[in-house]
Amino acid sequence: MVESKKGGLLIIDLTPLSVRTLRIGVLVNASSGGYEPGFESKLNALLKGMGCRVAKVWCVRGEAVDAALQEARFLHLAILIVLGGDGTHRAAAEMCSTTGPHLIPLPGGTMNRLPKALYSALSWQDALRATLAAPTVQVVGGGRIGEKPFFVSAIIGNASLFAEAREALRDGDIGEAVREGLAAMGKTFEGSLHYDFAGRSGQAQVVYVRCPLRSLNLKRYGAAFRIAAITRDGALDALMLALRKIVPGAAANQMIRNANVRHVEVRSDEPMPAVLDGETVDLGKVAIIDFVQAAFNALVPQHTA
Repeated sequence: MVESKKGGLLIIDLTPLSVRTLRIGVLVNASSGGYEPGFESKLNALLKGMGCRVAKVWCVRGEAVDAALQEARFLHLAILIVLGGDGTHRAAAEMCSTTGPHLIPLPGGTMNRLPKALYSALSWQDALRATLAAPTVQVVGGGRIGEKPFFVSAIIGNASLFAEAREALRDGDIGEAVREGLAAMGKTFEGSLHYDFAGRSGQAQVVYVRCPLRSLNLKRYGAAFRIAAITRDGALDALMLALRKIVPGAAANQMIRNANVRHVEVRSDEPMPAVLDGETVDLGKVAIIDFVQAAFNALVPQHTA
């Protein structure tokens, strides 16, 4: 085993080891937007072709994901392969942490933020095949708001309510999507958030926190959060942000304030809704957000580490 530093991340070269000797678990969220019938047979054929030993496969839906992850925790797995959406990957990364199995998050949702950050635009087959052929551990950072972790991004403020409309639309419920969208639009710019980061303080309607995944230029920004605070004057930008259509820093004007920080505080007179890696949560009136240098261990192809 060889350890080295690259791009601010700890890289552990596992290529002298063979994945054929490691216990592997597979979790499939069949309710994810990208799931297709027959996935299990294709996956089993791929793993069998590479001589891998699968301890157990969970193919579950919805709330059963948490129960499957709890069971996986006690199976002493070396690798956990997960096909699902952002919420499933977030839960799996939290379970794995840096002491559990190495995580391979495969794209199975609508956004696939974590798989894209780790494997670019590779299909789940190509990402898995390349990873198992030359496995390398990459320590991935993240964030934490109290007991709530996130590994890709957090959207704080009423703009996060658009996530409910997006989920209804994904499920094919057009009427519900319209109702949720109109309700969210009416609330988006009500009230305000009080933020404090990197010696800056002020008010905004939306605070966006992005983790330093591989898509971010670590040499330029360093291992820290990328923050965007959006004011009422930036209404269009905030709506686009809520729909996940922009990247912080893309709009270089006075309506978005960017910063590169490790600690953020957000307060409000009313409970704050938020979306953490695709999952809607309530944060209460105070959100203390801290950067986590090492959140979990992902398994990636050696040539992409």
